[in-house]
Amino acid sequence: MDLFELLPRYDADPSSADLRLACHIAAWKFYNLPHEAAGGLSHTLGKAVGAKNGIAHGITSCVLLPQVLRYSCPLPAARPAVDRLSAALGLEPASPAHVPLAEALEDLVARLRLPSRFTRSEIDEQAEREAATRTAEQMGLPVETVMAVLAAGIAE
Repeated sequence: MDLFELLPRYDADPSSADLRLACHIAAWKFYNLPHEAAGGLSHTLGKAVGAKNGIAHGITSCVLLPQVLRYSCPLPAARPAVDRLSAALGLEPASPAHVPLAEALEDLVARLRLPSRFTRSEIDEQAEREAATRTAEQMGLPVETVMAVLAAGIAE
């Protein structure tokens, strides 16, 4: 995947217009995938968390996407997409107990020195409950499920 290679290179040389352009093109490729990522749990929960708590959407993705992958992997509808993305990165297929794609994303976030967890000063328990409730209602999921995904992304 282009972004896994390009983002660390751009981080090392942010003045490179060629790398910046390559990152934009790689992001555009993801935007034009044949499914609607903007309706997914990571995106929807990220908006609910970020908008009320002043956290940038890109940062919410750094924290939430690996957690959502771990939650989604056992679901039959999500598993083929997780396996395709894993294969594209040369990773082992996922199992309910082990999701190499989530680990690869966390590794990329760490290499870029970006946050991998929210802090309680960013999201208190009331904000956590509100974001989970709003997201659960929008997506038709149990609040407890969304709470579990969000809680996995909060450092205690």
